[in-house]
Amino acid sequence: MGFNAVHNYWQGEHKWLNRSAVVTLIASLITAVALTALFLTFPQFIPPFPSELFWPSFVVVALFMVTLPTILFFITIGLPARKVENCHSTPPQKRVPQHQKMDDFSIIENLKKQGWREPIPTTADGRCLFHSIAPQIIEADFAEAKNHFPDIKLCTFEEWKTLGTIDRADSLRAWAMEVEKIFFQSLPEDLQQLSEDEKDWVNELYKDSLQELSRGKRTDQLRQKIKAAVDKEKFDFCKNNFHEYQERTARTINFAGTTELIALARLFNRQVIIFGQDHISSESVSLEDDVVLPYYQRLIGSSPPLAIFQTGGGGHYKSLLRK
Repeated sequence: MGFNAVHNYWQGEHKWLNRSAVVTLIASLITAVALTALFLTFPQFIPPFPSELFWPSFVVVALFMVTLPTILFFITIGLPARKVENCHSTPPQKRVPQHQKMDDFSIIENLKKQGWREPIPTTADGRCLFHSIAPQIIEADFAEAKNHFPDIKLCTFEEWKTLGTIDRADSLRAWAMEVEKIFFQSLPEDLQQLSEDEKDWVNELYKDSLQELSRGKRTDQLRQKIKAAVDKEKFDFCKNNFHEYQERTARTINFAGTTELIALARLFNRQVIIFGQDHISSESVSLEDDVVLPYYQRLIGSSPPLAIFQTGGGGHYKSLLRK
């Protein structure tokens, strides 16, 4: 055994049994050797015993004294023991995602290896976010909505199945607007009192409303402004511009984004996951062990998550389903 193996054996989960086996083995060996030396050096100390029987009997007793501790020693070596790290070993490093630029095709090919299907195309009519979500709505979602938001008037699931694609998209938009109003009104006045989930929603609302209310500005300018903004600046901007943002987003052919997806996730108590590129946040895609990571996810609620794919860095969404 090397030094680390001996150290682990001595300090392991069964350390007291291990140590007893070692001590007993060493003590037995020392006793056997000492008695042999004593009787060979001073024969007068040999007890009265027929000489032709003494030495064979002594050898048997000595072997017995050594064999039992040896068996115990090897048994304890075989016991599962908790590994004790060398005091000089370095702690495991936290895995840091890599970031690289990728086109949509490369991202989709990576997602297929993760078990996702080819993103389902949607009509580019200003309703693409809601077109992407509609195929993923299930009957249980309506029960969740009734429990969490009883004041919002929804159709039944049976009625939902009879709606056309445009009516479904417009219904989802209207419901998302209602959830946003309720959630916004429930936010505390003090930034410090926001929960982590509320902070996440404010952060996404800030990005979406800044895009909506800053038409004409380049994406890189908005990205730098978002990166530089502190929490209080984001919170104040959202409070001051929420109603204007809602008026614009409520239009049936207007851009909708992560904020509305979060609202529907709250309504239906579903998780959210978004893949693709989001140039308003970053020009690169995050990967871990060559696996593309979502640029946004909210793992609160039931699964499967509402999953969508954003194309071209922003502006159009497709539905994303598992194989």
